[in-house]
Amino acid sequence: MDEFGLRVARQVAVATSRRGFLSWVGRGAAAALGVATAGVLLGNREAQAAPNPCAVLCADQPGARGAQCRQVCKRCVPGGGSVCFTQSGVICCPEGTICTGTGCEEI
Repeated sequence: MDEFGLRVARQVAVATSRRGFLSWVGRGAAAALGVATAGVLLGNREAQAAPNPCAVLCADQPGARGAQCRQVCKRCVPGGGSVCFTQSGVICCPEGTICTGTGCEEI
């Protein structure tokens, strides 16, 4: 062993017990293994959660209008409707209608 290695070994021997040193080595190995495993798991795109479509749709709506947008979207979109932004607020256009900017019209 070179001089640096001997100094490190002496410092470790003086500063910690054998059990403490083995615990330190074990935690380091577990951390290295955990980081490697997390990298493999997170590299899989399917493991990531998809963004909430209503949050994405309403992200650019400020304050109370954003809250209204998210509420309307959660009620409307699962039933096949679409969210419509009008001068007076946010409304739900049921399936079979389109948003005209002032309200909903049948197709």
